[in-house]
Order: sequence, then structure tokens, then C-alpha cells
Amino acid sequence: MLEYARTEYSAIQQCMVDLGYKDIPGYNGVKRDPIPERAKIKNYHTNNGDVEPNGTRFLSLKQIVVPTKDGLKTINLNDPNKSSVELLKKAYDEFFSKGLDEQREIMALTLHVQTKEAVDFALSRGIVESDNITMIQNGQTVVAVDSTDPSKKLETLVTKHLDEL
Repeated sequence: MLEYARTEYSAIQQCMVDLGYKDIPGYNGVKRDPIPERAKIKNYHTNNGDVEPNGTRFLSLKQIVVPTKDGLKTINLNDPNKSSVELLKKAYDEFFSKGLDEQREIMALTLHVQTKEAVDFALSRGIVESDNITMIQNGQTVVAVDSTDPSKKLETLVTKHLDEL
């Protein structure tokens, strides 16, 4: 996941170079002239309504969850009310400028929160039932938590998984 996030970050920087953006956060590559209008790909290099081009925005890494002294803070990296440069700078400051261990922690927290939200959504829609949530490794059930509270069950599974890393 870290490499995927770095690849998306790099692609956003490259698109900004293609479009002639100045002062691209974290970019140390070669500056060149913007691509001509006829070479632009619709929505990737062109505005999408009032929103900047999709190529300059996070479309996969839409949020990150970072630890703070007061708990966890979720940062939206795809806010249509903020500029692409502002969001890229926020991503750089809060994630990409950090060391590998801190990036791993942030990614693990982000995936944890996103998984919890996805399971809660599936439970609320009746897609899954709480007694169907287990941890499986190599085709074997490793942990089946006896809890009727789906959030506690998921928390136990994720904590066990993170402890094993």
C-alpha cells in the first residue's frame, strides 16, 4: 500500500508539471514546459466542473489517519473545496515527508479505519452479519471472536493482526 500511495503521489506531481503548476509540494524533478492543449486528456488534464483536474487529485488515497497527542485525526485528501496544491502539501507534510516506520503506522491506521467503516456499512445494510467476521490466514480460521458487538470484534481482529506484524 505504501508503494501504491507513493506512485499516486508521484503521478499527481507529474500531472502538475504537465499542466505548468508552480511550486509543487515535494517535487524535486525536472521542470519543463506545460503540454499543449491538444495533448491534454479530458478530466485528467482538464477541470472537472469547478474541481481541478482529476490528475492533480488523490483518487485512491482519499484520506489518511494520523496519530496525534489527542488521539487520531482523519485528513481528507480529496476535498473539492481545497486546491490540489493545498491537498498535495497536506499529504506531503502529514505522510510523504515522514520516515518509513511512521508511514507504515499511518497506513496501518488508515486501513484499519477504512476497514472498520466498510464493515460497519456492510453490517448496517445487512450485507454481512457480525458472526461472519473472522480472521483467515492461508485458508485457516485463525481467530473467531465471540462478541455480538461487531466493532469490538473487528477491533480484536485488527489488533491481533497488527501485533503479529
